[in-house]
Amino acid sequence: YVAPVFSRPGGLACWIKLEEAFLPQAVPADASVKCSKEHLAKFASFTDVTHPFQVLRQLWLDHALNTKNFDLDSHISQRASYPDRLLGIWRRLRGYGDRDSASLGVADYERKHWVPAKAVERMFAIMEENISKQSNWTKRDRKHALATLDELRRQWAEYHDERASRADNLRQFILNRLWLWGSPDKGLFLTHTMLEPSMPIHSLEIIPWVPKTADWCTEALELDRQEPWRASWLHCPEKHPYNTVFVPCNLMVPLFLPNGSTMETVGPAIIPDPSVNPVDMDPSWNIVFVEILRKRKKKKKDKSLPRMNLRWCPLFLDLLLFRLHPTKLWI
Repeated sequence: YVAPVFSRPGGLACWIKLEEAFLPQAVPADASVKCSKEHLAKFASFTDVTHPFQVLRQLWLDHALNTKNFDLDSHISQRASYPDRLLGIWRRLRGYGDRDSASLGVADYERKHWVPAKAVERMFAIMEENISKQSNWTKRDRKHALATLDELRRQWAEYHDERASRADNLRQFILNRLWLWGSPDKGLFLTHTMLEPSMPIHSLEIIPWVPKTADWCTEALELDRQEPWRASWLHCPEKHPYNTVFVPCNLMVPLFLPNGSTMETVGPAIIPDPSVNPVDMDPSWNIVFVEILRKRKKKKKDKSLPRMNLRWCPLFLDLLLFRLHPTKLWI
């Protein structure tokens, strides 16, 4: 695997696990994708709050790393210190700002939801063939249908070109800037910063996706639950390699907790990945989670204990009152 140089225990193992999750599957040679002007325009409008990319953004924590006092609208100079530049990177990868500023974050999303161009073009060919077979259509009907198809092709070509440009920019950015800044030679920031899930930059390959319907946005939302790695495990953080590989090896690193998640709900559900070298694991990494589970089981056990009906057990009630107020029992 192509990977940066990690110094923390479990760093490389976590990276490899992420790359294994992002291993693309082959697309069938005869695959075709349904497409419509309305739904394609909706999928291309990634700044719309209903876009699946924006829906996922709502699950990210508002602050990560040391961004708590960081003004999202602030200008960061190219001559700024590297910690400040890192905040700028985080802002761009999270999709904050206008359409251009958000392009890197969108590129990462598109890379994990990559609709194959050949599959779309194959559907265009099928649509054109179907138009030619409509023998009962008038010349005007056929002309209108072909014009609509041409417009759809133009719309797809525009989105396809913009998507390719965003993907190229992201790839160059990761390899020529981020990895360079985190290399041991530069040492401008710790390499394991790239494992922080709020910096979603792991996959170097595109992950194809062949939608079954023309409504790509709706289908993408369901896809992200069925295949959580496409959505950075935001729906099941306990399975993120950062939590299952890196956290067990590093006691002092925080958990990956999306909005709506807590340490009490996520921590006890984490199961260390079998790939983790036992030598690298910190023996006390899950002490807090074990205690949470112990208290949870005790509470459940207390609730399951049989309760006596005090109305029919006057002796039990008398004994209880005696322990509470021993001097008043027989008054």
